[in-house]
Amino acid sequence: MLKNKYINTSDIMLAYEKFRGKRTLILLYKLLNIFFKNKRIESLWTPDKFNDTVHWGAIQYIEERNNYFISGSKYNSFGKYIINKYIKPKSPDAIGLTLGCGMGYREIELAESGCFMHIDSYDLSESALDEARRIANNKFLDNILYFEKKDINKYELPKNYYDIILVEQSLHHFSPLEPLMKKINNSLKSDGLFIINEYVGPDKFQWTEKQLNIANGLLAILPDRYKIQSYNKKIKRQICRPGLVRMKIYDPSEAVESSRIVPIAKNIFEIIEDVNYGGTVISLLFQDIANNFNEEDETAQKLLKIVTELEDCMINYGEINSDYKFLVCKKKIV
Repeated sequence: MLKNKYINTSDIMLAYEKFRGKRTLILLYKLLNIFFKNKRIESLWTPDKFNDTVHWGAIQYIEERNNYFISGSKYNSFGKYIINKYIKPKSPDAIGLTLGCGMGYREIELAESGCFMHIDSYDLSESALDEARRIANNKFLDNILYFEKKDINKYELPKNYYDIILVEQSLHHFSPLEPLMKKINNSLKSDGLFIINEYVGPDKFQWTEKQLNIANGLLAILPDRYKIQSYNKKIKRQICRPGLVRMKIYDPSEAVESSRIVPIAKNIFEIIEDVNYGGTVISLLFQDIANNFNEEDETAQKLLKIVTELEDCMINYGEINSDYKFLVCKKKIV
């Protein structure tokens, strides 16, 4: 089996399936855009890419588990938790900023809370922003929500302006990170908060041998009916690190400095809440097969309980790190 950090057998098989599936032009388009990073990222995050039912977080059992870790209740979502605990005290005139807003689902929830006077929301995908604007207009929230296409690395944020700055599963796409976080710190009011909900694991998804061994061991014991991949209807047999060439072609911004998010945040901000919610093993295990784990399937629920509790134990005993974190950061006055 071909195995190195640049390209491996799974990369070749994936490329073959794309060619065989008559997606040659799409693949060639990606190859041509390697040298145009922002254009490549913009073309990737179109509205259809946000309807992901194969991601580990799409499983209701895991969504409720993550809710519990973050808020203390499986019924209290991340959005409700941060609104009630951190944002309501700043209402009704809070000014917010979100980075990597996509289609604006979280921004809509924030605007509907009645806590904000104004929310700036930035992304690189114009098609996703168009959809966000459409939804905001339909809900009569366009006087609060302002969706704009901006490369934050090339844009200066106003100083001492925002009450809340939120990044949710987007900060790991930004680089260089340290100047950005300093910019965010300067842009917060003296009592402002920077809220992070992120993948903080190995850069470019170059997962450790231990987490791969655990994930593949669990995959091996799952019944085949739960391992049918949504994109090709084949049985998922192995979990591999993506080769760096594939990462460059697919999305050059993916997890580019993810492992540095926490240490940089702790250096620049005062951390007032720090929560691990795992994903180290189960995000790998359930990718592309999450849709097989229906909440009405009793066996599926038992399997979910077993694998999530195993991951939790291994994180709690320090055998593996948590690849996903929720952080609330307070502006540090220097």
